[in-house]
Amino acid sequence: MHIAIYGSGVVGSATGQAFLQRGHDVTFVDVSQERIWQLMGRGLYAVRPDQVNIHHVDLIFVSVPTPSTPQGQDTSYLRAAADDIADKLSGINDSHYPVVVFRCTQIPGMTRELTQQMEDISGKKAGVDFGVVYNPEYLRAENPTDDKNPLADSLNPRVVTIGHHPQDVRSVEVMEKLYEPFGVPMRWTSIVAGELQKYHHNVYNAVKISFCNQLRMHLEDNGFTEQQIQAVFAAPDLFEGIRIAFNREFEQLCRLHRVSDPEIALIYKISEVSCEGLRNPKYGTRNLGPYAGACLPKEVIAIMALASSRGLDMPVVANTHDINERMIARTQSQDKAA
Repeated sequence: MHIAIYGSGVVGSATGQAFLQRGHDVTFVDVSQERIWQLMGRGLYAVRPDQVNIHHVDLIFVSVPTPSTPQGQDTSYLRAAADDIADKLSGINDSHYPVVVFRCTQIPGMTRELTQQMEDISGKKAGVDFGVVYNPEYLRAENPTDDKNPLADSLNPRVVTIGHHPQDVRSVEVMEKLYEPFGVPMRWTSIVAGELQKYHHNVYNAVKISFCNQLRMHLEDNGFTEQQIQAVFAAPDLFEGIRIAFNREFEQLCRLHRVSDPEIALIYKISEVSCEGLRNPKYGTRNLGPYAGACLPKEVIAIMALASSRGLDMPVVANTHDINERMIARTQSQDKAA
Protein backbone atom coordinates (compact mmCIF):
# COMPACT_ATOMS: atom_id res chain seq x y z
CA MET A 1 0.00 0.00 0.00
CA HIS A 2 0.95 3.66 -0.42
CA ILE A 3 1.39 5.47 2.90
CA ALA A 4 2.10 9.13 3.71
CA ILE A 5 3.48 10.00 7.16
CA TYR A 6 2.72 13.57 8.26
CA GLY A 7 5.24 14.44 10.96
CA SER A 8 8.49 12.52 10.54
CA GLY A 9 10.13 12.89 13.93
CA VAL A 10 10.82 9.96 16.24
CA VAL A 11 7.33 8.44 16.02
CA GLY A 12 6.68 9.15 12.36
CA SER A 13 10.12 8.00 11.27
CA ALA A 14 9.90 4.73 13.22
CA THR A 15 6.34 4.09 12.04
CA GLY A 16 7.21 4.69 8.39
CA GLN A 17 10.36 2.58 8.47
CA ALA A 18 8.46 -0.32 9.98
CA PHE A 19 5.95 -0.17 7.13
CA LEU A 20 8.78 0.09 4.60
CA GLN A 21 10.26 -3.10 5.98
CA ARG A 22 6.86 -4.74 5.50
CA GLY A 23 6.96 -3.89 1.80
CA HIS A 24 4.82 -0.75 1.68
CA ASP A 25 5.59 2.43 -0.26
CA VAL A 26 6.13 5.27 2.25
CA THR A 27 6.40 9.02 1.79
CA PHE A 28 7.66 10.99 4.80
CA VAL A 29 6.16 14.47 5.11
CA ASP A 30 7.52 17.25 7.29
CA VAL A 31 7.58 21.05 7.53
CA SER A 32 11.24 21.01 8.58
CA GLN A 33 13.59 21.15 5.62
CA GLU A 34 16.45 20.03 7.86
CA ARG A 35 14.54 16.90 8.83
CA ILE A 36 13.69 16.23 5.18
CA TRP A 37 17.38 16.38 4.31
CA GLN A 38 18.19 14.03 7.20
CA LEU A 39 15.61 11.52 6.01
CA MET A 40 16.79 11.77 2.41
CA GLY A 41 20.36 11.27 3.63
CA ARG A 42 19.21 7.93 5.04
CA GLY A 43 17.75 6.92 1.68
CA LEU A 44 14.13 7.70 2.58
CA TYR A 45 11.68 9.58 0.38
CA ALA A 46 10.73 12.81 2.16
CA VAL A 47 8.84 15.92 1.01
CA ARG A 48 7.19 19.09 2.28
CA PRO A 49 3.38 19.07 2.76
CA ASP A 50 2.85 21.17 -0.38
CA GLN A 51 4.60 18.46 -2.41
CA VAL A 52 2.30 15.62 -1.32
CA ASN A 53 0.03 14.01 -3.91
CA ILE A 54 -2.59 11.87 -2.14
CA HIS A 55 -4.39 10.65 -5.26
CA HIS A 56 -2.67 7.27 -4.99
CA VAL A 57 -2.22 7.23 -1.21
CA ASP A 58 -4.12 4.57 0.74
CA LEU A 59 -3.23 5.73 4.26
CA ILE A 60 -2.27 9.13 5.71
CA PHE A 61 -0.67 8.81 9.15
CA VAL A 62 -0.55 11.91 11.35
CA SER A 63 2.22 11.85 13.98
CA VAL A 64 2.92 15.53 14.57
CA PRO A 65 3.98 17.05 17.93
CA THR A 66 1.34 17.71 20.62
CA PRO A 67 3.25 19.76 23.22
CA SER A 68 1.74 20.77 26.55
CA THR A 69 0.61 24.28 27.45
CA PRO A 70 -0.70 25.72 30.74
CA GLN A 71 -4.16 25.11 29.27
CA GLY A 72 -3.42 21.46 28.46
CA GLN A 73 -2.38 20.55 24.93
CA ASP A 74 -1.16 22.58 21.96
CA THR A 75 -3.20 21.26 19.04
CA SER A 76 -1.90 23.72 16.44
CA TYR A 77 0.28 21.11 14.69
CA LEU A 78 -2.61 18.67 14.53
CA ARG A 79 -4.94 21.29 13.12
CA ALA A 80 -2.37 22.45 10.56
CA ALA A 81 -1.90 18.86 9.37
CA ALA A 82 -5.68 18.36 9.19
CA ASP A 83 -6.00 21.60 7.16
CA ASP A 84 -3.41 20.46 4.65
CA ILE A 85 -4.88 16.97 4.35
CA ALA A 86 -8.38 18.42 3.91
CA ASP A 87 -7.21 20.65 1.06
CA LYS A 88 -5.93 17.57 -0.72
CA LEU A 89 -9.03 15.48 0.07
CA SER A 90 -11.15 18.04 -1.77
CA GLY A 91 -9.66 16.83 -5.05
CA ILE A 92 -10.04 13.05 -4.66
CA ASN A 93 -12.33 11.14 -7.01
CA ASP A 94 -15.24 8.92 -6.01
CA SER A 95 -13.30 5.66 -6.37
CA HIS A 96 -10.49 6.75 -4.04
CA TYR A 97 -10.99 6.16 -0.29
CA PRO A 98 -7.90 7.30 1.66
CA VAL A 99 -7.85 6.57 5.39
CA VAL A 100 -6.52 9.25 7.75
CA VAL A 101 -4.83 7.66 10.76
CA PHE A 102 -4.21 9.84 13.81
CA ARG A 103 -1.32 8.43 15.81
CA CYS A 104 -0.56 11.25 18.28
CA THR A 105 -1.50 11.27 21.93
CA GLN A 106 -4.43 13.67 21.73
CA ILE A 107 -7.08 14.74 24.21
CA PRO A 108 -10.32 12.74 24.03
CA GLY A 109 -12.67 14.15 21.44
CA MET A 110 -9.89 15.68 19.35
CA THR A 111 -10.23 13.16 16.50
CA ARG A 112 -13.90 14.06 16.24
CA GLU A 113 -13.01 17.77 16.05
CA LEU A 114 -10.34 17.17 13.42
CA THR A 115 -12.73 15.02 11.38
CA GLN A 116 -15.29 17.83 11.36
CA GLN A 117 -12.54 20.26 10.39
CA MET A 118 -11.51 18.09 7.42
CA GLU A 119 -15.12 17.69 6.32
CA ASP A 120 -15.76 21.45 6.47
CA ILE A 121 -12.66 22.33 4.45
CA SER A 122 -12.74 19.50 1.90
CA GLY A 123 -16.47 19.29 1.30
CA LYS A 124 -16.10 15.52 1.68
CA LYS A 125 -17.77 13.22 4.20
CA ALA A 126 -15.93 10.91 6.59
CA GLY A 127 -17.14 7.34 6.20
CA VAL A 128 -18.30 8.10 2.65
CA ASP A 129 -15.40 9.77 0.83
CA PHE A 130 -12.53 9.11 3.25
CA GLY A 131 -11.89 7.16 6.43
CA VAL A 132 -10.69 8.26 9.87
CA VAL A 133 -9.26 6.04 12.59
CA TYR A 134 -7.20 6.52 15.74
CA ASN A 135 -4.17 4.20 16.06
CA PRO A 136 -2.03 5.13 19.11
CA GLU A 137 1.66 4.36 19.19
CA TYR A 138 3.30 2.64 22.17
CA LEU A 139 6.91 3.39 21.30
CA ARG A 140 9.51 3.56 24.05
CA ALA A 141 12.46 5.91 24.21
CA GLU A 142 15.75 4.52 22.99
CA ASN A 143 17.81 2.64 25.59
CA PRO A 144 21.00 1.03 24.23
CA THR A 145 21.40 -1.15 27.35
CA ASP A 146 18.38 -3.31 26.53
CA ASP A 147 17.92 -2.84 22.76
CA LYS A 148 14.81 -0.75 23.42
CA ASN A 149 14.11 1.76 20.65
CA PRO A 150 11.14 3.16 18.70
CA LEU A 151 11.89 1.24 15.49
CA ALA A 152 12.11 -2.08 17.32
CA ASP A 153 8.77 -1.36 18.99
CA SER A 154 7.24 -0.38 15.63
CA LEU A 155 8.42 -3.61 14.03
CA ASN A 156 7.33 -5.77 16.95
CA PRO A 157 4.25 -4.26 18.62
CA ARG A 158 2.68 -6.18 21.48
CA VAL A 159 -0.82 -5.02 20.55
CA VAL A 160 -2.41 -2.76 17.92
CA THR A 161 -5.31 -0.55 18.98
CA ILE A 162 -7.67 0.89 16.40
CA GLY A 163 -10.30 3.44 17.37
CA HIS A 164 -12.88 3.50 14.60
CA HIS A 165 -16.46 4.23 13.60
CA PRO A 166 -18.37 0.91 13.54
CA GLN A 167 -20.11 1.83 10.27
CA ASP A 168 -16.80 2.54 8.49
CA VAL A 169 -16.19 -0.95 7.13
CA ARG A 170 -13.70 0.16 4.48
CA SER A 171 -11.33 1.69 7.05
CA VAL A 172 -11.48 -1.52 9.09
CA GLU A 173 -10.56 -3.56 6.02
CA VAL A 174 -7.62 -1.28 5.21
CA MET A 175 -6.25 -1.40 8.77
CA GLU A 176 -6.63 -5.17 8.95
CA LYS A 177 -4.70 -5.51 5.69
CA LEU A 178 -1.99 -3.17 6.99
CA TYR A 179 -1.39 -4.91 10.32
CA GLU A 180 -2.20 -8.54 9.53
CA PRO A 181 1.45 -9.31 8.58
CA PHE A 182 2.61 -8.16 12.04
CA GLY A 183 0.84 -11.14 13.59
CA VAL A 184 -0.20 -9.39 16.81
CA PRO A 185 -3.60 -8.91 18.51
CA MET A 186 -5.73 -6.10 17.13
CA ARG A 187 -8.08 -4.40 19.57
CA TRP A 188 -11.00 -2.41 18.18
CA THR A 189 -12.52 0.44 20.18
CA SER A 190 -14.54 3.55 19.59
CA ILE A 191 -12.35 6.48 18.62
CA VAL A 192 -12.75 8.30 21.95
CA ALA A 193 -12.00 5.10 23.90
CA GLY A 194 -8.81 4.71 21.85
CA GLU A 195 -7.79 8.27 22.70
CA LEU A 196 -8.47 7.64 26.39
CA GLN A 197 -6.58 4.35 26.37
CA LYS A 198 -3.41 6.09 25.19
CA TYR A 199 -3.67 8.50 28.11
CA HIS A 200 -4.27 5.61 30.51
CA HIS A 201 -1.16 3.91 29.11
CA ASN A 202 1.11 6.96 29.45
CA VAL A 203 -0.18 8.52 32.64
CA TYR A 204 -0.10 5.25 34.60
CA ASN A 205 3.59 4.95 33.74
CA ALA A 206 4.12 8.40 35.29
CA VAL A 207 1.96 7.50 38.30
CA LYS A 208 4.02 4.41 39.01
CA ILE A 209 7.35 6.23 38.65
CA SER A 210 6.26 8.97 41.07
CA PHE A 211 4.86 6.41 43.52
CA CYS A 212 8.20 4.60 43.49
CA ASN A 213 10.16 7.83 43.84
CA GLN A 214 8.07 9.01 46.79
CA LEU A 215 8.53 5.67 48.54
CA ARG A 216 12.23 5.67 47.71
CA MET A 217 12.72 9.16 49.17
CA HIS A 218 10.99 8.09 52.38
CA LEU A 219 13.07 4.91 52.68
CA GLU A 220 16.34 6.69 51.90
CA ASP A 221 15.57 9.35 54.50
CA ASN A 222 15.11 6.54 57.01
CA GLY A 223 18.44 4.89 56.22
CA PHE A 224 17.38 2.02 53.99
CA THR A 225 20.05 0.57 51.71
CA GLU A 226 19.45 0.03 47.99
CA GLN A 227 19.12 -3.71 48.62
CA GLN A 228 16.48 -3.08 51.28
CA ILE A 229 14.65 -0.65 49.02
CA GLN A 230 14.50 -3.21 46.23
CA ALA A 231 13.15 -5.78 48.68
CA VAL A 232 10.30 -3.36 49.49
CA PHE A 233 9.59 -2.85 45.78
CA ALA A 234 9.42 -6.62 45.30
CA ALA A 235 6.59 -7.02 47.83
CA PRO A 236 3.51 -8.73 46.34
CA ASP A 237 0.69 -6.40 45.30
CA LEU A 238 2.68 -3.28 46.30
CA PHE A 239 1.29 -1.34 43.34
CA GLU A 240 -2.25 -2.68 43.43
CA GLY A 241 -3.59 0.16 45.58
CA ILE A 242 -2.18 2.95 43.43
CA ARG A 243 -3.42 1.21 40.27
CA ILE A 244 -6.95 0.95 41.63
CA ALA A 245 -6.92 4.56 42.85
CA PHE A 246 -5.71 5.83 39.48
CA ASN A 247 -8.31 3.76 37.61
CA ARG A 248 -11.11 5.23 39.74
CA GLU A 249 -10.00 8.72 38.81
CA PHE A 250 -9.55 7.77 35.18
CA GLU A 251 -13.07 6.38 34.98
CA GLN A 252 -14.39 9.90 35.64
CA LEU A 253 -12.89 10.96 32.30
CA CYS A 254 -14.33 7.90 30.57
CA ARG A 255 -17.84 8.55 31.85
CA LEU A 256 -17.53 12.22 30.94
CA HIS A 257 -17.00 11.07 27.35
CA ARG A 258 -19.80 8.48 27.53
CA VAL A 259 -17.49 5.49 27.34
CA SER A 260 -19.40 2.37 28.40
CA ASP A 261 -18.33 -0.02 31.17
CA PRO A 262 -17.39 -2.76 28.65
CA GLU A 263 -15.18 -0.30 26.78
CA ILE A 264 -13.56 0.86 30.03
CA ALA A 265 -12.79 -2.80 30.75
CA LEU A 266 -11.32 -3.10 27.24
CA ILE A 267 -9.12 -0.03 27.86
CA TYR A 268 -7.69 -1.73 30.95
CA LYS A 269 -7.20 -4.99 29.05
CA ILE A 270 -5.25 -3.22 26.30
CA SER A 271 -3.12 -1.32 28.83
CA GLU A 272 -2.16 -4.56 30.56
CA VAL A 273 -0.31 -5.41 27.35
CA SER A 274 0.73 -2.00 26.02
CA CYS A 275 1.76 -0.27 29.26
CA GLU A 276 5.22 -1.16 30.54
CA GLY A 277 4.35 0.08 34.03
CA LEU A 278 1.65 -2.59 34.23
CA ARG A 279 3.36 -5.52 32.57
CA ASN A 280 6.89 -5.02 33.95
CA PRO A 281 7.09 -5.30 37.77
CA LYS A 282 10.49 -3.57 37.82
CA TYR A 283 9.34 -0.53 35.83
CA GLY A 284 9.90 2.59 37.92
CA THR A 285 11.73 0.81 40.71
CA ARG A 286 15.25 1.52 39.52
CA ASN A 287 16.84 4.69 40.82
CA LEU A 288 16.53 6.65 37.57
CA GLY A 289 15.17 9.89 38.98
CA PRO A 290 12.03 11.80 37.92
CA TYR A 291 10.06 10.89 34.85
CA ALA A 292 11.07 13.02 31.88
CA GLY A 293 11.25 12.85 28.09
CA ALA A 294 8.88 13.87 25.34
CA CYS A 295 5.72 12.10 26.55
CA LEU A 296 5.01 11.57 30.24
CA PRO A 297 5.40 15.18 31.51
CA LYS A 298 3.13 16.65 28.85
CA GLU A 299 0.53 13.88 29.15
CA VAL A 300 0.24 14.38 32.92
CA ILE A 301 -0.13 18.15 32.46
CA ALA A 302 -2.74 17.66 29.72
CA ILE A 303 -4.85 15.32 31.86
CA MET A 304 -4.60 17.68 34.85
CA ALA A 305 -5.74 20.60 32.69
CA LEU A 306 -8.58 18.58 31.16
CA ALA A 307 -9.76 17.41 34.59
CA SER A 308 -9.62 20.97 35.96
CA SER A 309 -11.59 22.37 33.03
CA ARG A 310 -14.34 19.80 33.63
CA GLY A 311 -14.41 20.14 37.41
CA LEU A 312 -12.99 16.66 38.03
CA ASP A 313 -10.91 15.81 41.08
CA MET A 314 -7.87 13.66 40.23
CA PRO A 315 -5.57 13.81 43.29
CA VAL A 316 -3.48 10.78 42.24
CA VAL A 317 -2.52 12.51 38.99
CA ALA A 318 -1.96 15.85 40.75
CA ASN A 319 0.27 14.16 43.35
CA THR A 320 2.14 12.39 40.55
CA HIS A 321 3.07 15.79 39.11
CA ASP A 322 3.92 17.31 42.51
CA ILE A 323 6.15 14.39 43.50
CA ASN A 324 7.95 14.62 40.18
CA GLU A 325 8.62 18.33 40.71
CA ARG A 326 10.01 17.57 44.17
CA MET A 327 12.12 14.79 42.71
CA ILE A 328 13.54 17.16 40.09
CA ALA A 329 14.47 19.68 42.82
CA ARG A 330 16.01 16.93 44.97
CA THR A 331 18.06 15.62 42.06
CA GLN A 332 19.31 19.10 41.18
CA SER A 333 20.27 19.70 44.82
CA GLN A 334 22.18 16.43 44.96
CA ASP A 335 24.00 17.28 41.72
CA LYS A 336 25.05 20.65 43.11
CA ALA A 337 26.26 19.05 46.34
CA ALA A 338 28.34 16.58 44.36
